[in-house]
Amino acid sequence: MVNRVVLLDLLGFGFSEKPTDCVYSLFDQAELLLEFCRLVGLERVHVVGHDMGDSVLTQALSILQRGFAPQKIDELFQTITFTNGGMVYEMIDQTLGQKILIAPFNIGHHFVTIVPKQIKDAFTHRTLTNLWMNTDAEHDSEDSISAIMQLIEFNGGDLIMDKLQYYLKERQIYQSRWFRSLKLIKVPVRYIWSDSDPVSTVNIPYYISSLTNNEENVIIVKNGGHFWMLERPSIWLEYIKASFNI
Repeated sequence: MVNRVVLLDLLGFGFSEKPTDCVYSLFDQAELLLEFCRLVGLERVHVVGHDMGDSVLTQALSILQRGFAPQKIDELFQTITFTNGGMVYEMIDQTLGQKILIAPFNIGHHFVTIVPKQIKDAFTHRTLTNLWMNTDAEHDSEDSISAIMQLIEFNGGDLIMDKLQYYLKERQIYQSRWFRSLKLIKVPVRYIWSDSDPVSTVNIPYYISSLTNNEENVIIVKNGGHFWMLERPSIWLEYIKASFNI
């Protein structure tokens, strides 16, 4: 059986445009996601979110659930799967980098625009290294970290890192709305979480699933860090395919 896979680089990420005059709001990103699905003609898909993508997806679901978009949730999505992301603001163990980038008095902007590149690179490398759990890793973490850093810098993305953290403030304000929508939707929702993520801990899926009466759909994977799809992609794929029942 052949399954089509569609990957989306959100605005400000990967190979997408990275304008300096953009707010990078979750609301805008969610609308872009829904418009992307419409333009590509996606219907009845299995959708997977990770990290910030979890929050973008929950906002998109909230838009759909409240009838503010032409699509219906069950017409667009067959299943919804969340992987490691800080979906509960109070439970995020923020990295030092995140704290700097969202600090008051525009400290984050000064950091990305004034601090020498060599120092910023060393800081980013150390932050990413701390997110890895190397037990039984299929690939060298250095290769993945190098690739992530190159993607961050592509199109000047390293100069908007402070702007990309704006979503944390929105998550803190609007997460209760997203929890209500998750409780009301009828499409199957699953949480596949690695157990050794130092930022988005396993307390998060258990907390959300308890609020939405969905505890039986939390799956915890042993010996995985924040980017466990890069550490052990074959294992990650097996869990995702099982979630889709394909």
